[in-house]
Amino acid sequence: MGGIVNRLGYHRAPMPHATPFPRESARFVLPGRAGAIELATTWPQAPRRAGVAIVCHPHPLYGGTMDNKVISTLAKATLDARLASAAHSAGILGLEAARAHHLLNLGRAELQAGDADSGRATLEQAIKLADGCGDARTAASARTHLAQFLRDTGDTTLALAMAEQAARWFDAAGGGDGAAEATHLLADLRRETAT
Repeated sequence: MGGIVNRLGYHRAPMPHATPFPRESARFVLPGRAGAIELATTWPQAPRRAGVAIVCHPHPLYGGTMDNKVISTLAKATLDARLASAAHSAGILGLEAARAHHLLNLGRAELQAGDADSGRATLEQAIKLADGCGDARTAASARTHLAQFLRDTGDTTLALAMAEQAARWFDAAGGGDGAAEATHLLADLRRETAT
């Protein structure tokens, strides 16, 4: 039997030639292994996006359509939503730990979108806020992501200091989400700075 074997040992046919994904609002047909699927994309007018949302309608056999009012409303809401507004709202409500966590996610999204200056500043703000309200896990996660950014931009000295702080906290806390990432980053930075 030809094709590709996945990690569970099942055979599958190779994907058809990839269709470029449009970078503007559009309706198009995307080929897939089980057949074509019609898609609609919407892109915000602002140059910065906080993330991606995939909104799927109910199965067509049960009356679901792409033009369903609920689906259209959800799609519009995803364009209006920003992690920055979530962080701002949490701050107004006095939920500083939640605000720090939202800022961590916003900083990561800004870095992924290529906005290095905003991403760095937002991660630094998340660390300051998380340290101030005692949310050490969020502070450690933000330090890990900032350390990765600093490493990528060549500031290995500061990256090493950030990674050491993050890994030390994860180690003392017994691990958890982000521990492996911090530990691996620290090991890589130590190896790089030793040469």
